Amino acid sequence: MKILLSVLFATTTLLSAAQQKGNRIFLFKYDWTPAVNYDQATFFMEAQKENDTAWVCRYYEKNGPMLRWETYLDSALDIPNGRFAWYDVNGRLDTVGMVKRGIKDGRWDCGFIGDSGKVKVVAVYRNGRLYKTIDNINRTIKEENGDMYPFSDPRAIEETGRSFLHYPDERPAEFPGGTSAWNHFLSKHLTMPDKFLNQAYNGKKAPVGVQFNIDSTGKVYDPFIYRSCEWSIDSESLRVIRLSPNWQPAFRDGHTVLYSHRQSFTFSVGN
Repeated sequence: MKILLSVLFATTTLLSAAQQKGNRIFLFKYDWTPAVNYDQATFFMEAQKENDTAWVCRYYEKNGPMLRWETYLDSALDIPNGRFAWYDVNGRLDTVGMVKRGIKDGRWDCGFIGDSGKVKVVAVYRNGRLYKTIDNINRTIKEENGDMYPFSDPRAIEETGRSFLHYPDERPAEFPGGTSAWNHFLSKHLTMPDKFLNQAYNGKKAPVGVQFNIDSTGKVYDPFIYRSCEWSIDSESLRVIRLSPNWQPAFRDGHTVLYSHRQSFTFSVGN
């Protein structure tokens, strides 16, 4: 599903928009040395406080897509802790994983196939140590000790079998009122960012994708850009997802469960 918005004109700047939200902006030249002003900058980074223990930093080309996403425990941005992600030149997610106080921990997805959400390789870390590699292209698993076996091996059930198990009572999470109500909610709250309008031409279309979780109580949390277009478009998409009321939670095997949902938008400039 895509949301199409059409508008005519507006004026504002990156700095004023970010400052209104209380975020910090760092400007960089083409060689990543600090830039004195916005005109001199090639890249910039926005640091946003998510909560008392999470600062999210998003790096962008000045008028282009996101380059990387970093999360820190402290306002000084000294302790990596949380999601880290890198994007390709077109703003598509390439690699994403979690860091725990500067050490890789848990699942790292490497090499996404378009916007499908399918990943080529999964690397599983335990306290910074590479524990297991799951190759979805060659359908093999490599253990820490060097042992390698195909998905058909019984040892692979834990890593590959869960997603193929189905239960008669399972159902996905749903917005109250269904898809039409969700579309209405998005259309009502999405607005065209001024910064994007200042650089866009008539007829330009800007796709962006947001992934978010719905917990077992129906609460929406942890929105994350999986396809980036440009800072203001990305920020607006994240803002609206955060406004969402509770969903009806997903259900499986007799219980409400965590659910991950992907939402795409297309912002369109025109008459």
